[in-house]
Amino acid sequence: MFRHIHTWLYVLLCTVAQAQTLQKNVDLTAFLAKQNPVWDTLSEYFYDGPFLGNGLMGVVIHKQDINRGDHDPNTLLFEINRSDLIDSCETQPEGYSRTRINVGRFSVKLNATIKSTNLRLNLQTAEILGDIATEKENLKIRSYVHAMKPLFVVEIESNLLEPLPTWYFVPDISGCIQDFGAVDFAESATYKRNKSPKITHKDGIYYYTQSLQQGRNFTVAWANVFVKNKAYLFATLHSSHPISAPQYDPEAFLKNEIYLPYDTIIKDHKKWWSKYYERNFVALPDARYENLYWIQQYKYGSAMRRSLQMCDLVGPWYVHTPWRGIWWNWNTQALYYPLLTLNRTELVEPLIKTINKNVKNLVDNVPDIYGANSAGLGRASSYDLKSPIFYNDSLQILAGREAGNLPWLLHVYHTYYRYTMNDSLLLNTFYPLLQRSMNLYINLVKPGKDGKLHLPYTMSPEYKTTEDCSYDLALMKWGMATLYDIEKNYSISTDNGKSRKEILDQLPDFAQDDNGIMIGKGTKLTESHRHFSHLLSIYPLRIMDYNDVNNVELAKKSILYWLTVPGNGLAAWSRTAAASMYATLGDGNQALLQLNYIFGALSASTMYREAGPCIETPFTAVSAINDLLMQSWGGVIKVFYAVPNSWKNIVFENLRAEGAFLVSAKLINGKTAFVKIKSLEGKKCVVSNDLFMSKTIIVTGTSNIQIKKTNNNTAEIMLNKNDEVLIYDSKIKNEINISSVPYNKPMANFFGKKRGK
Repeated sequence: MFRHIHTWLYVLLCTVAQAQTLQKNVDLTAFLAKQNPVWDTLSEYFYDGPFLGNGLMGVVIHKQDINRGDHDPNTLLFEINRSDLIDSCETQPEGYSRTRINVGRFSVKLNATIKSTNLRLNLQTAEILGDIATEKENLKIRSYVHAMKPLFVVEIESNLLEPLPTWYFVPDISGCIQDFGAVDFAESATYKRNKSPKITHKDGIYYYTQSLQQGRNFTVAWANVFVKNKAYLFATLHSSHPISAPQYDPEAFLKNEIYLPYDTIIKDHKKWWSKYYERNFVALPDARYENLYWIQQYKYGSAMRRSLQMCDLVGPWYVHTPWRGIWWNWNTQALYYPLLTLNRTELVEPLIKTINKNVKNLVDNVPDIYGANSAGLGRASSYDLKSPIFYNDSLQILAGREAGNLPWLLHVYHTYYRYTMNDSLLLNTFYPLLQRSMNLYINLVKPGKDGKLHLPYTMSPEYKTTEDCSYDLALMKWGMATLYDIEKNYSISTDNGKSRKEILDQLPDFAQDDNGIMIGKGTKLTESHRHFSHLLSIYPLRIMDYNDVNNVELAKKSILYWLTVPGNGLAAWSRTAAASMYATLGDGNQALLQLNYIFGALSASTMYREAGPCIETPFTAVSAINDLLMQSWGGVIKVFYAVPNSWKNIVFENLRAEGAFLVSAKLINGKTAFVKIKSLEGKKCVVSNDLFMSKTIIVTGTSNIQIKKTNNNTAEIMLNKNDEVLIYDSKIKNEINISSVPYNKPMANFFGKKRGK
């Protein structure tokens, strides 16, 4: 229970009132029901289908395309894959040799033409539920991938006693892709095929075992079970060489599951998902964005687990794709940033563990001639992070060999530290690796006649090579400043020749022209370009001092030019990055204008495609939405700093901020009703919000809370570990609760496939 505190180190008028507690008035079942995507028709398009997953196994449901398979559009397909299923292939052009692979699908042929569909993806229980009516019968469908087991279950109930549908496994091509162009444009490819599979049947269970390279294999095991007028499919997908998942015997596992009642099996599954949604709460005035936000939270829960491998570009869902590895020049970073603000830091742990486990490979990625004290990461790798960087002046770095990928990845690592404040992790694993990544730059820079240290030709992702590349220069400035701060704060002495500060002072400014920040020295942005690598200093590094009006103007000019260069090069994720950039500058209106582009880029299920699945792009929309609600960088938590004018009512609970703080807040009619902060580690807390400009605010807390006002809308709050503080305006104290908010437009259940759309 809070008690009223009004201890102030600066003068603020404070209304004395009875202690206030924060209530939560949300019917989560009803709230999530508004977020569920619904299908009144099923598409044959993989990306449109309802999807299920548990971080390891994933399933997507769609109809059969009349031009493929059995050519029958009344056949339902359940595409199945496993996140850690990889095969060894020849080294691919962008650096990786172990690649994700195809598995196949379960096929069930309905007895007659489909007349109507009424399906929904129930986010709260992670089930696909609904009805399919054919010309002969009405079918009820329930399906899920168990949250805690490698188990996929489908139940189909018919209003007729027979015949009941039977599932068949249809394998996909197994082998290494030889022709990527076909993948890009036709969702097909030329393969170097693996050996023929082994198919067996025992005690009602079927086994499809496919051998892979280097003694690996996978097994799909399934059983059809019939109970009165219900037909069940029970299936599992086993890998002989899991990355992080435990091993199990698929035969013994399925035998134990197939005779359990459906409701018994699903009980723990529902319990897991119910707890999952307790982590945070966000209510928005635009149903489209609210739906998108919560579907992505469901997608994270379906694609990741703390105990499993890190996530790649595909997650547990797979379709023919050239993106068969893990990309490091934007995709992975974009995938993981939103999880921190979402207060799902545990889902970032697999990424951190992957980095820590493969330091030797990161070191080996850099040839000794560029420094045995260095580390680096090429454009793409598998889970082992093997992706060499080749640096040669005559080659000016091959495309796909960016020098800055590891430093950018380490920015995610450091941001994870800032959200958890784990000093042991910072000093024992992050700091030594950041040193190595900066050593590569130190070994490459050369003094110029101007007294500055200049980078030679390096690669600006997806554009071209240039000297003093803005991408690398921004990352070097961030990395050196971070090393300097760590060594200063923890009294670490180094013997590195020039000090961090000396190197920082000798780095040149970003190359500029009349349009803002350039790609690099003498290299202008001359064509529409989806990558924002030259603007990394603006976002997400945020190393520019925006207290300087000149930097604000430079940032605005640079963003505007990037977005308006003639051509069609921009992608959906270019727009979401621009939204976060504008939000960083406090311009919520421009941010929302950019964010609106996302709706034209997503499929019915919110999946995104660029030649193949790119799981990260919808998550970048979550990053941008988070930035509209709350930002935490530069040592300040900014609550409702960049809210667009059209968003008058917002509620969020337990979003996480740098410094390991949980923040909850409410906006009513454009004004902040309250801000609540809980300190998880007892670190310094500086908060910016318009509440601190009010003369009628009240502060309640769990201990003697001291607040020091530092300017008109910013205050420093002294909180011990586990302390909580609630700050609210007495004029609207009846709004001190967590609740849903009214929509500007009644557009709930926006996603899913509807007839005519």
